[in-house]
Amino acid sequence: MRRAAVPLLLAVALAAAPSAGAAPDTRTYRIADVKLSFAVPATWVRLTLRDGVGSAGERLRRESPHLAMIHEAMTRAVPAARLVAYDPSTRRGFVTNVNVIVTRVPAGLGFDQYLRLTRAELLQLPGLVASPAVRATTLPAGPAARSHLRATVVVDGRRVVGDVTQFAFLRDGRSIVLSFTSAATAAARNAPVVARSAASIRFG
Repeated sequence: MRRAAVPLLLAVALAAAPSAGAAPDTRTYRIADVKLSFAVPATWVRLTLRDGVGSAGERLRRESPHLAMIHEAMTRAVPAARLVAYDPSTRRGFVTNVNVIVTRVPAGLGFDQYLRLTRAELLQLPGLVASPAVRATTLPAGPAARSHLRATVVVDGRRVVGDVTQFAFLRDGRSIVLSFTSAATAAARNAPVVARSAASIRFG
C-alpha cells in the first residue's frame, strides 16, 4: 500500500463539491468515484488549486504559511488528494483541517494486513512525538483503522506540534483515508468536531 503524502500537509484536488441535505450547522461533501460523503462545520472552507495561483497565492503565503504548505502538498499529491477543508478561524496559525486521500492497494489485501501497513507507514513520518496508536474501530460507515499521532512541523519558522486523527477504510481495492489535523493545543477543543464528522461518514 502506498499513501500519497504526509497527513499533516495533505490537500485537495477539485473533485468534490458540497451536497444538499446537510444539517444547517454542517456542510456535507461527496467524492463521487468512491461514493464517500462526510460532514464538517458549515463555517469551514474548501481549499482549491486556484488558491495558490497569482496574487491569491502570494496572499496565501503571506497570511497563512501553514495553509500555503498544505496547498503545496496538494499540488504534489494530485490525483490521490481529493479534498481538504479547513477552519478559517485558524488561518493565521496552525490550520485545523480535514483531508481525504484515495490510493489503490494490492488485490486481496485483508483488513488485518491493512492495519499493520497503516501503522508501518505512519511510523515513517518525520517529527513523530510518540509512536502512533493504531486500532480497529467500527463507524456507521463500516470497519476502519483509527490512528492517532502527534508530530512536530515547522510553520513560519516556529516548531509546532500537530495532532492528527485518521480514519482509514479499505474498500473495493482502495485505501480511503480521512485525516483530521489541528495544533496539539487545540486538539481537545477540536475533538467533538472530529467525532461528529467521523460519525457522519457514509459510503453509497
